[in-house]
Amino acid sequence: MRRTRRTAGTLGLAALAMATASLAGPVVAQGRGVVAGRIVTAASKEPIAGALVKVLETDDSTSTSSSGLFRFDDLTWGAHVLHVEYLGMRSREVPFQIVPHRSTDLSVALELSVIPVAELRVRVRQDLPVDKMYGFFRRMEHGQGYYITREEVERRHPARPTDLLRRVPGLDIGPPRYGTAVVTMGRRSGCVPEYFVDGARAPFFDIDALQPADLEGIEVYRGNSEVPAEFNLRATCGAIIIWTRNPGDAP
Repeated sequence: MRRTRRTAGTLGLAALAMATASLAGPVVAQGRGVVAGRIVTAASKEPIAGALVKVLETDDSTSTSSSGLFRFDDLTWGAHVLHVEYLGMRSREVPFQIVPHRSTDLSVALELSVIPVAELRVRVRQDLPVDKMYGFFRRMEHGQGYYITREEVERRHPARPTDLLRRVPGLDIGPPRYGTAVVTMGRRSGCVPEYFVDGARAPFFDIDALQPADLEGIEVYRGNSEVPAEFNLRATCGAIIIWTRNPGDAP
């Protein structure tokens, strides 16, 4: 009788152990949960497709759909951290909780990443009056006429400005009359061109009243067909347009 009782007791303990084991399985299974959500831009709330989404300290990762959606189905209960990154956006880490019997929903907004750029320094040449000479160089590149630049003035070292004009085809430099240098267009005898100084018409101007060091550039147009439209002529013998240096320019 004693052996029988021991056997029954042993069987009872085994049955209890099996029952406990069968209950343990469902408890573990119930300790898993779901997190789902959407990744959007912070500015316009537009969905971000292809963003990398990871649950830190796990091997779980995914990419967002075309609607910016993601989902993880098998996370343990408790605290987790979601890491989100996308090219051109600031990465974010968002803590969340997995709780029993409930799906965790998240919406994560990413901001544009500001990329630091090395300091940019702009060096402006002070030896050229850019505002005044812009049209000069534009016309020299695209227009007709004959152009004398500051570099040529420095290279030739003329005694007077008319020395610069002696090489211009179609111009004739005559002897001074009443103390004023006489420049005519060779196409018509005695045809005196219009003068403009720094864009303003200068009738009866004596070009040799200037020093070569005062010159920034000269434009010569040998007839009305060459003269740019921005210079309104009152004569028909072309134009000589003189640009002077700004005060304080380097010699």
